[in-house]
Amino acid sequence: MKRTVYKELGEEVWRERLFNGLQVTVVPKRSFSRAYALLAVRCGGHDLAFSLNGAHREVPAGMAHFLEHMMFYMPYGTASDALEANGASANAFTTPEITGYHFSCNERFEENLGILLDFVTTPFFPAESVEKERSIIAQEIRMGEDDPARRLYRNLDRALYENPLMWEPVAGTAVSIAEITPALLEEFYRAFYSPENMILCVSGNVEPEAVRRVAMEKFHAKSAGALLRDRGEPEGLLPVRLRTEETMPVSATMFAFGAKLPMPGSGREQLRKRLVGNLACALLAGSSSPLFERLYEAGLVDPNFSCGVSNTLSGSTVLISGESKDPAAVMEQVSAEAETLAKGGGEALFERLKRAALGAFVRVFDDMEGICSLEANEYYRDCSLFEGREALQAVTLEEVRAFLRENLVLERFALSVIRPDKEKGE
Repeated sequence: MKRTVYKELGEEVWRERLFNGLQVTVVPKRSFSRAYALLAVRCGGHDLAFSLNGAHREVPAGMAHFLEHMMFYMPYGTASDALEANGASANAFTTPEITGYHFSCNERFEENLGILLDFVTTPFFPAESVEKERSIIAQEIRMGEDDPARRLYRNLDRALYENPLMWEPVAGTAVSIAEITPALLEEFYRAFYSPENMILCVSGNVEPEAVRRVAMEKFHAKSAGALLRDRGEPEGLLPVRLRTEETMPVSATMFAFGAKLPMPGSGREQLRKRLVGNLACALLAGSSSPLFERLYEAGLVDPNFSCGVSNTLSGSTVLISGESKDPAAVMEQVSAEAETLAKGGGEALFERLKRAALGAFVRVFDDMEGICSLEANEYYRDCSLFEGREALQAVTLEEVRAFLRENLVLERFALSVIRPDKEKGE
């Protein structure tokens, strides 16, 4: 394995791409008592259309999430029970672009890592288990549909994007998951769960060569061939519709508005643009910004008011959200403040925010789970978490002003509102 030392961070990273294509990355933390492992697959809720070896295929929404549930089934029982019996705490997640399987433990790490690599490379989809998980996932979906925050953001995505990938729930719908069969799960697994489409990231009290040895012994997935994702055609930057509104049983009016951003590319370019966007949001509407103070004192926002950048491999968005008696007024003031800051001012606050961001970045390396999840995400963007400090230091106020000037304009915004049920008919 190749060792890279990042002196400014006080970290060392061991990396190797194995003969079968699996990327192995290890960040030793020898003073820690625990160890953490994440096997991340570049496969998520947005992977609904693809070509494998030239054959085009479309699958129901929720496929990647359904497969995540099913991967824990093994001929001997469930991998989660096996890991728990070994003293490990295991779980999994699915995002729009990644499915992750992970565990942490204090002892028997190599044995637990072997179990993880075994179950993620063993497709086992008995019909009765598929039906059991369908029922469980359907319940998750119903709970999500009743969640006002999820509804708020999904409505906003529908207003911003034509592409259904951007607003289909990662878990799918009751209708879509009814179409999922053991044969379809097997086909989807073969397409995406290839070694060259995965990264194993480990951090904690581990030895890099031990991780490599287990990966070489236990990882037996094979490539299915040439995979090409279909994420739809690029969209323009104007929203599909300007406003969406509905009522739900909430105590106060919730809002979210945002704008589509130009796709940032990959590598350091995307990393830098994301850092620029988040610093711009903090300067514009963060908790220490003059705008937040004015909005809060006027009773237009609550303490949970937030502004940030959401970036996936399918689309990038700037999002502003909170609770307000007048969401449209908030949106107008945000746009006006962005125009003002784009012309000048904010120098001292920018420097403070940049120092705070650098401090927060360094603290990530005290968190094994954070290291691995962030490194996996950056790996799929042809970059590395460990390049973040240098990229952040290089961000300038002029870049931040350009971001505000180009993207935080009123005609680019779509607004999503959820009002309390009691306001029906008013």
